[in-house]
Amino acid sequence: MDGSSNKRYPAVRRERLPAKAVYSGIGLSGIGTQVYTEPLIIDPAALAPLPPDGRPDNLLRASTKNEVIVVTAPLPLNADAGDTVQVSLNGTLVGTPLDVEAFLDDEIMRISISAEDRATVPEGVVRINYQIAFVSGSGGVEPGPDGQTYITDYTAPGLPFLGQLVFPDEVVTNGVTPAALSRDEDGNEYLAARVPSYKDLAPGDIIVGLVDSRSEVLDPVNVGASDIELRFMRSFIEEQADGRMAFSYSVSDRAGNASLPSQPVILEVLLEGAIPDLEAPGVPAYDEDPVGEQIIDEEDARAASGVIVEIPANTGIVVGDTVLLHWGSQDIGPVLVPSIGNDPVVTIGVPYAALLAEWAANSDGQDVPATVDVGYDVLRGNLVAGSAQTPAVVEVNLYQAGGVDPDPETPENESLEAPTLTSAGGSDNEIPPEDAEKNATITIPWLQADGETPVFLIGDIVTPVYGTYDVPSLTIEAEPAEDLTISLPVVLIIAVGSGAIDLYYRVERTLAGGGSNTSRSPITVVTVHGADELPGGGSLPAGTMPEAVGTAPAQPDRLLIGKVEAKDGSDFMIPAYVNQRADDTVTVTMRVFRSFYSSGHPADRPSADNRDVTKSFTGPISPPMQLVVHLTEVELMRFDYPTQALHAHLTYTVTSAQAPDRPVTSDVLLVDLDPRGDLPG
Repeated sequence: MDGSSNKRYPAVRRERLPAKAVYSGIGLSGIGTQVYTEPLIIDPAALAPLPPDGRPDNLLRASTKNEVIVVTAPLPLNADAGDTVQVSLNGTLVGTPLDVEAFLDDEIMRISISAEDRATVPEGVVRINYQIAFVSGSGGVEPGPDGQTYITDYTAPGLPFLGQLVFPDEVVTNGVTPAALSRDEDGNEYLAARVPSYKDLAPGDIIVGLVDSRSEVLDPVNVGASDIELRFMRSFIEEQADGRMAFSYSVSDRAGNASLPSQPVILEVLLEGAIPDLEAPGVPAYDEDPVGEQIIDEEDARAASGVIVEIPANTGIVVGDTVLLHWGSQDIGPVLVPSIGNDPVVTIGVPYAALLAEWAANSDGQDVPATVDVGYDVLRGNLVAGSAQTPAVVEVNLYQAGGVDPDPETPENESLEAPTLTSAGGSDNEIPPEDAEKNATITIPWLQADGETPVFLIGDIVTPVYGTYDVPSLTIEAEPAEDLTISLPVVLIIAVGSGAIDLYYRVERTLAGGGSNTSRSPITVVTVHGADELPGGGSLPAGTMPEAVGTAPAQPDRLLIGKVEAKDGSDFMIPAYVNQRADDTVTVTMRVFRSFYSSGHPADRPSADNRDVTKSFTGPISPPMQLVVHLTEVELMRFDYPTQALHAHLTYTVTSAQAPDRPVTSDVLLVDLDPRGDLPG
């Protein structure tokens, strides 16, 4: 070897032993293939972040797919100038062998692997190694240690598409409101969503939440082994105005492959306009009771408007909002807010059915008050803009005779049996004409409608109601074992009159905690036939004869028909009367007696065999209608007694088709008749 050679043979390096040697054959007769222990080190800039468990796996960044990467390893001690090093991928040498002479100064091999060389192996786990070829000597080779790998991943996660975010059902239904938010350990509010499993999900994936078209990174989540929860922070959501928003996410894996955004979930959002300070409602029926006596009882509950709840005004409430009231578990409404500026801004009536259902559910129908929380939500569209921070608390006791009302939509408690009325003559639920002016009897069953359960307790006050009149009450002094009987005075029968009359009874029961509740029975309809249903209400006034007034020269107020008034006949006038009907039959009767009448006319004497003048007609009548009956000259003058002073008794009788056996005759009209002499002049 001459002195001009460029090869270097550092004696110092040769004196160092390799870290490990493997010998083939038996004994030490010859040195076999050396295996280097130092692995290749990939340039950290080319590597993806470590997985969550912290164990290196040499995953390359996806961005290196078309780039050169550099690997390094200590130069083996037995390599000399002229030797070469070359990398293998999956057992196949790639690239150009490199002379190790370039690495002798710092004893570090730096090997570049091109993108084209790496493309020769499939995506995934790649076995990588190096070998030293002892070109300076006999040309033998020595490999690096086995088990070296790196990973390539150029596929975006979630292909072909990511599933939609999964929100709780109440969020999908009720929207994103303050009630839908949770708080983290630092007190920050967020909306939670679950990310469904997707293709190629792997620990270390980064999930990014997106709201509407904004692509700002929102609370990235590192995927681990547990369920994936994505948190949308309230502060970020509120940066958009309230309304419909699209919630989605994207995924990037450790290699840096990024998915397209998932299909969005459209949610209604109401956070900016939320009302955080709604006050408790007012319940006047409870609040205005004296302290210590506060209770909502049957009288309160049966009010026509229900139990009124007042919703306090709040500057956050706007026209068009609605209020949904919560009476315990019963929801009432929603009720529209038509205007603002009033306090309360809305009043809501809680119907008896809701009051009874809540009380019964919490009292088992016993004589105990039920405590009820009364709250409300203010709705904007279909979203809850706010809820009362503190409910009003009231007590309700609807315990009553008959137990829980089976049909709270009616004023009656259908568990009670209806009463029976018996007339003086023994007719049930009917008062015939002959009994209309006699006392009747009311019978009240002592068992409920089930036929088994007694109605009454000692101390109950039972009050029948006939028409609009209370019948004198009966107080239960001993638990009855038979039906109750109470007299119905004739004065009430007459006062109420004829027709279809409602009959029921009330039972007032004292509550254990003070106060009382009153239950009402179903109605029995009683048919009454009294005189008041007859024409004129059973009494008809006398008719009139206008031509008979003022005809007597000496007595101008006297009723008299002379030859002048009778010449063309004269009209008898019947006034319109009560209960006048189109098909009434009206009969006018005139009886004539000798001599003029005197006060009381006790000396009535028949004239000409007392022949009566009778005129009848039957409708049509158009009520209210005055009727006119014409009496002829012959009928008035009675020429069979031309020289006698006479007087007439005129009446009319009305017979209704509804009561043909009960005609009503009017009072008598007395008229003097004077057929004597000739007409004047």
